[in-house]
Amino acid sequence: MHLLKIIQQLLKTVTIARSCLICTSASNNAICQHCYNVFPAIDNCCVICNVPLVGQAKICGKCNTKKPIFNKCIAYYSYSYPIKQIIYLIKYNSRYEIIKYVIDGLILKLTDYYNSNWPQAIIPVPMFATSLLARGFDQAHILAKEILKKLQQPSIILEDSLVFRSKKTEPQHKLTIEQRKKNIRNAFSINKKTTYKHVAIIDDVVTSGATIIEITKLLKQAGVKKVDIWCLARAPL
Repeated sequence: MHLLKIIQQLLKTVTIARSCLICTSASNNAICQHCYNVFPAIDNCCVICNVPLVGQAKICGKCNTKKPIFNKCIAYYSYSYPIKQIIYLIKYNSRYEIIKYVIDGLILKLTDYYNSNWPQAIIPVPMFATSLLARGFDQAHILAKEILKKLQQPSIILEDSLVFRSKKTEPQHKLTIEQRKKNIRNAFSINKKTTYKHVAIIDDVVTSGATIIEITKLLKQAGVKKVDIWCLARAPL
């Protein structure tokens, strides 16, 4: 991480917040209580891909037609206000210290789902080397570390050397669904042989699913039998 980035982050951490980062109302915390209370937790979702659903349906139309290559996606929030704004602040304004405000719901959901059948390893979605250098930090890696710290499951390995980004791509959020698939195709590679049979991919948000599908294909080709997805937020279809 660049020295300037480190200094900027330290200043943000030690400075007492005077206003909410989302609504700008007076607050001694980075996120005020009002904004925290309206975080969009997902009430009903597809049991496979976790996309938010209306009504009592348990499987979305897309998964009902064809199941995804990954096994299970777990997210706690819908990708809407104010979570969408918070993820933007984390990724593009270097405010990764506010991850602590949005992680607890995901931890509860993971603990409830797995009980004791945890993945052997978690794999943060990797950044391309020059993108990491420019940004100064990897939000998916930081999120993965925070998840492990909160879960307190010592058997789970933070695996950050198995998959790497071998091609620089355009930012996915600027593209259509079809453009995202093309953009991310062959963007990742496997760095070594693996004996893992069950892993989870970590990302901040899943929208079209193009990125996680591409990584899952690689992992299953390498012999991994079960690939789950853990993310803070899931975008509606």
